[in-house]
Amino acid sequence: MSVLPGLPAGAPPCAAADPDARPAAFVAAYEGVTPFDETPGPYAGPTYDAFALLWLALAQAEETGGGITRATVQEALRGLEYEGMTGTVFQP
Repeated sequence: MSVLPGLPAGAPPCAAADPDARPAAFVAAYEGVTPFDETPGPYAGPTYDAFALLWLALAQAEETGGGITRATVQEALRGLEYEGMTGTVFQP
């Protein structure tokens, strides 16, 4: 079994972001699905962006790397950029 590479929360590109800078549509969607009476905190936007970056890497790994493995996803993440809700997300 292969383990996919991770993106560390709390460090770029997934550091805390200003909660007031999130789009209203994201806040409404978040509040609509959370089972708790809460609003999205400083890691909600970066977490969303990290998952989006990982989805892009998975698609690229499958398309250009011949399949999804740890090596192909790591390669796909290298230098990948995504224009997320917290700004440009980049994995060096």
